[in-house]
Amino acid sequence: PPPPPKPVINSCATYFFPAIWVGKLPRKTFKEKARRSLVFPRKALSLKYKDRVVVVNQDGLIAIGEESIPKATRMLNEIMATFLLMGIKASAIRELEMCEAKIDASSLALTQWGTRTHTLRTQLFDWFPSMQQMFEYRIEIKKEKLIRVIKQAARISRDPDISDFLTFFLQAHTHLKNSEYSQSFIMSWVIVERQMYWLWNKFLREEQISSKRIKKLTFPAIWSIDFVLEALNLGGQLSKGECDGLMSLKNKRNDIIHHGEGTAYEEAEKCF
Repeated sequence: PPPPPKPVINSCATYFFPAIWVGKLPRKTFKEKARRSLVFPRKALSLKYKDRVVVVNQDGLIAIGEESIPKATRMLNEIMATFLLMGIKASAIRELEMCEAKIDASSLALTQWGTRTHTLRTQLFDWFPSMQQMFEYRIEIKKEKLIRVIKQAARISRDPDISDFLTFFLQAHTHLKNSEYSQSFIMSWVIVERQMYWLWNKFLREEQISSKRIKKLTFPAIWSIDFVLEALNLGGQLSKGECDGLMSLKNKRNDIIHHGEGTAYEEAEKCF
C-alpha cells in the first residue's frame, strides 16, 4: 500500500511588504549574474503565535496555521503593526492578498501556497522573475530581530483594545502612504477618540468617582467627544492648546464624514 500522506497544518500565507530578506542578502558573482542564476529561498524560522505555528521563509513569505483568512489577516496585521511601531517599514495586509497554504507538521516547513489576486505584495509570489530583480530593494532583517518583534506582537496584542489599536494604526499608516488621505484621517481619528475616552475613564477612576456616577458621566448619548475634550481640559488632563488642536481635528473629521470634504496630505499626516 502507498505510504500515508504526511500530516499538514492548513494555513494562510502572504508576504511582508515592503519586501524583506531574513539575514544577509545573497551576493551573486558576475558569472552568476550573467547566467541569471536563481536563488531559491529557504525556511528562515518557525515559532508559535497565539498557539498557531508561524513560518517565515528567507524571502519574507510568512504563513500562519489558521485556516480562516479573516482571522489570519487580523493576526498577521498585528505583527505588521508591531514592526511599524519598532521603526521597520510595513503595510497592512488585505484579505485578498492572503492565500491558502500548507505547513508540514513534522518539519514545520511551507510545502504549498498560491496567490488570489495581483497586487504589489502578491507580485512577490511570482518569485522566479520578480525576486531576482528585487534583491536590491529588499530590507535586510536579522532573524533574531524578526523573532523578537513577533513575540512582542503576541504579548502586547493579548489586550483586545491594544489589538484594535494596532489594526487601526497600521491601516492609517498604509492609507497615508497610498495617498488615501481621507481614509487615513478617519482611521487615525478613531485611535485619538478612543484614547480620549480611555483618558476620561482613567481620570474618573483616579478621582474615586462612584460607579453610578461614572456610568452617568460616560453615557455616550450625552458625553460626546466634544464634552469629553472640554472636561479633560477643565480637569487638567489636557492643556488649552492640546484641547484646541484636538477640537480642530474633530471638526475636520465631521467635515469629511458629514459633508464629504477631501483631505490634504498635511491634514492626514497631522492626525496620524
